[in-house]
Amino acid sequence: LDRSSAASDVYKRQVYTCSAPVSTDMTNVATVSGTDNLGGTVSDTASAVVDVIAPAIGLAKTVSAPMIHAGERVTYTFTVTNAGDVPLAEVGVSDDKCTPVLFGGGDDNGNTLLDRSEAWTFTCSAALAADTVNTATATGTDPLGGPVTDVATAQVDVINPGLGVTKSASAAQIYEGESVTFTYTVINTGDTPLSAITATDNRCDPVVYADGDVNTDSRLELIEVWTYTCSMVLTETTTNTITVTGEDTLGRQTGDTDSVTVAVLANGTIGDRVWFDVNRNGIQDGGEPGMADVGVVLLDGSGGVVGTTFTDSSGHFRFEGLRTGSYRLSFTRPTGFVFTAANQGGDD
Repeated sequence: LDRSSAASDVYKRQVYTCSAPVSTDMTNVATVSGTDNLGGTVSDTASAVVDVIAPAIGLAKTVSAPMIHAGERVTYTFTVTNAGDVPLAEVGVSDDKCTPVLFGGGDDNGNTLLDRSEAWTFTCSAALAADTVNTATATGTDPLGGPVTDVATAQVDVINPGLGVTKSASAAQIYEGESVTFTYTVINTGDTPLSAITATDNRCDPVVYADGDVNTDSRLELIEVWTYTCSMVLTETTTNTITVTGEDTLGRQTGDTDSVTVAVLANGTIGDRVWFDVNRNGIQDGGEPGMADVGVVLLDGSGGVVGTTFTDSSGHFRFEGLRTGSYRLSFTRPTGFVFTAANQGGDD
């Protein structure tokens, strides 16, 4: 104790002071003593109570959906509690990426103080276009005017699913009756894996998966390229469309289409009639009969044999399914006959 006055007169007051750090509620007792003129001891005591407050505020933040599609809305819920030992005034919540934050309830006794038994709720809604981590801050004021704060964060993963397909044909042009193979290349154009991948072609079936699922997890990852194939015989020029679909992590379907056209060239036909030229003028006159069983050979431009046949009972012959090109015919002369004059008249 420090003595502030050395006066010893009877009616003089002496004041002593003492300072000490205090961390918990306490009651301390002071004792004063002295000696009278006769040598007797006199004393007295006094006590003082110090209420040491430990104000604190708590904040918990939750989000209605931790993962959404771009442009969808989420609702943040903020729960504010009194983590200290005294009521708190001027309680509020702010968020660095969402406004306004609205009070929802919790002031059970309506005294505008956050009591220790209460939990106040606040909410805020926002539409998100990208992955978002935002921070909320709860504030309040203790009975001595001191500020208390707490922070909490929440993260929302915003996904943008996408699927792309490219279709190609083994040939852009084929002949009637030939086969063509379509190849479909499927990629993930979004930012989240896709499952339940399907591929259908409106003109070709079945579409068969070939390869690409590197980790064999049946999900189209961002780095993977899946291929499918389908083969079919075409008899006419055909445009067909592939449709691919898949589901993102949230179960929403996405897809893409692509088309390709394959031109089909019609097969040519070469045919005519071998007849008995009765008047030997080199012209098919009315009434002149056809000759059956005459051998006919079709040769290509290089002299290779394309096909052979015999005339029917009326002298007709026919070669079908011919590709575009140059051809010539060779006939086997029947025994006892000679070839008539060639290139006569207008009908040769």
